[in-house]
Amino acid sequence: MRRAGCADLASPLWIGLPLIMLTGHLAHISRFTWLFAPGIWIVMLEMADAVLRDGKLAPQNWVRAGCLGLAGIFGGYFGVSIAEAVIGGGSSAPAALDSAISIASNQSLLWYRLLPNATYSVGVLFGLAIAVLPLLIVLIYLSLTKKWDLNIWQKLALILPSLAFLAVGLVVSAKIGGGGDLHNLDMFLIGLAFASAVALKNGGLTWLQNIDLAPFGLKLTLLLLITLPALQSLADIRSYNYAADSAWLLKLTDLERAKELEMYPAPAEADAALDIIRAYVTQAQATGGEVLFIDQRQLLTFGYIQVKLVPEYEKKLLMEMALNNNAAYFDKFYSDLKAKRFALIVSEPLRTPLQGSSNQFGEENNAWVRWVSFPVLCYYEPVKALEAVNVQLLQPNPAPVACDQVLP
Repeated sequence: MRRAGCADLASPLWIGLPLIMLTGHLAHISRFTWLFAPGIWIVMLEMADAVLRDGKLAPQNWVRAGCLGLAGIFGGYFGVSIAEAVIGGGSSAPAALDSAISIASNQSLLWYRLLPNATYSVGVLFGLAIAVLPLLIVLIYLSLTKKWDLNIWQKLALILPSLAFLAVGLVVSAKIGGGGDLHNLDMFLIGLAFASAVALKNGGLTWLQNIDLAPFGLKLTLLLLITLPALQSLADIRSYNYAADSAWLLKLTDLERAKELEMYPAPAEADAALDIIRAYVTQAQATGGEVLFIDQRQLLTFGYIQVKLVPEYEKKLLMEMALNNNAAYFDKFYSDLKAKRFALIVSEPLRTPLQGSSNQFGEENNAWVRWVSFPVLCYYEPVKALEAVNVQLLQPNPAPVACDQVLP
């Protein structure tokens, strides 16, 4: 008898294979930490949703899951390299992965952020428990009571990848620049959502339809499952569109400055700030110099201001390089500052106070101050502060003093 292979399986697989390859490719180019995630997720889904025969998985189930999983990994790891070989340019996927691993491994790990701290009040571990513990209890209950019947291989297909995603997410959350919320645990959370969908399909829905027969503790757990994740969002709910009423809001809240209300500026204030930025940009362009938008690049994207984009010094990239202590990257930046390459810099307000771990994102603030704020404020000087929109405009300092001494 001929062994089963990918070609022996049902025709829908030939729809799934290219789609999962494309998914792996898109995951890689959008977020490097998701490189292998689609391939792993599809294996979880295929294995957990397979119909058992006498409590066992059929050979076709193993082959189908393997083929789709390998397709997802192939699309993620090699898809970028193949695309670049066709259209040219860029770096290979292995090189990009090596670079990403190098960046991540060179950054500090702030393990205290897993527990309650100034950056994330409940801490990553407690925040994650609030988000998923009731769901885990329900899934475990369904499995233990055989309402969701899984064999050992199906359980391992769900548990082992989930543990791997959880470990990666916790490490990345502890990395400097992370730990402010749960978004670095997205692979684990999405995997858990997939497991929940399979459980709902294979016994969970029937159990829910007869929830009156469930123990009181499970009913309470379901209630917590629905309400707990919403509590923080409900506590933070607010309107950002009452800037015109800031005077009486300050009275009611006993705050001193309208900025502390954290509201969007009134449309008139935003329009006035945009006119000022345009005027300074026009003046800078008249001198023949470039204009660097470190921040507020949406003004270029949506055509409010027409200038040549300088992609290499965007705020997020500058921060990533600062967190990585990438001196080679900043050497070019400092050379451009010293040479007064930019006639105007548009940034969020650059400040220099250093902070400790008792401040929100204190370590990140210090990296930014050291690698960006000090050098920029030496070679350039603020000429206009637009507090309502949190923008600062800077022009070359005509007489910078000992800037080499403030460079990292």
